[in-house]
Amino acid sequence: MSRPRSLINAIMWGHRRHNVVGLISISVAWVTRGDQVAFFGDQLSQSVLIGGFVIADDIR
Repeated sequence: MSRPRSLINAIMWGHRRHNVVGLISISVAWVTRGDQVAFFGDQLSQSVLIGGFVIADDIR
């Protein structure tokens, strides 16, 4: 994956990434491992609330 250059790009990229990848991850986790659903769900909801700032922090 290419890294976003600006903060705004990072935020938009983070939203797109979380919406698609996060949704797929939580679906797969739900089907395969009940234990990790709580963790995945917590991470996803926090990330959606905070938006792309989580991603922007990670790539700094």
